[in-house]
Amino acid sequence: MSGNQIQGDIFQKYTTNPIPPARSMNGWQAVPISKNGEPLADVTSFDPNKIIAIPKYYEWQIPGSLPICYVRESVGLRLALAANHLPDGWKLVIFDAWRPIEVQAFLYHKFVEDLRRKHPDWTAQELLNHAQTYVSLPSTELSHPSPHLTGGAVDLSISDDKGALLDMGTEFDEFIDEACTCYFEKITNAPVSKARIKQRDNRRFLYNLLTNQGFTNYTDEWWHFDYGNQFWALQMNEHAKYSVVKPE
Repeated sequence: MSGNQIQGDIFQKYTTNPIPPARSMNGWQAVPISKNGEPLADVTSFDPNKIIAIPKYYEWQIPGSLPICYVRESVGLRLALAANHLPDGWKLVIFDAWRPIEVQAFLYHKFVEDLRRKHPDWTAQELLNHAQTYVSLPSTELSHPSPHLTGGAVDLSISDDKGALLDMGTEFDEFIDEACTCYFEKITNAPVSKARIKQRDNRRFLYNLLTNQGFTNYTDEWWHFDYGNQFWALQMNEHAKYSVVKPE
């Protein structure tokens, strides 16, 4: 069996099942947390051959950002299991994971201001509601921390054997309707372009690869996956495991 056929078989395995419809995350802050003392670790340490980090916020010089992407131990182990199912030469590409409160605050307030300039007629409540669809309110409260402050949230994509990121239809952190993970599942008007079908299948590949290892997806962002935090717990009907944490 050729390498291309093996690669195709692996891809088909994870693209057969469609991505489910988006679901509301209302109430995630009320999910109880049973604290877990797992430390943070460099995400690339769990499989240096199959997991690479391109820390976007550090690359973009966001104040307080770090050159290392940290995750909780169980998150890293599950990412390594997912990476093990990729075709030869393909890699998980981590854009962001654990996030300092300074970064969370900068991203949130900048997005609110961007929205204010773009939509001067919106009320303060409309601005806040839309902003929190994509960037959580900065919080170090132990009972409802911002998800990325827990080490249980990870933003990622996949690169192929040539090092090119798979085409997901939008860029990372492009906060538009098309970023919704299941967006391309809803396209039914014929003819559908081959590019759109490929983007849909690439999202399916990432989604099914990660959810098969116990992650949940934040449905407004194809790149955002969770394990152990309140986002994850709400969808899994579990108690959360992770609250606020910092690298040791």
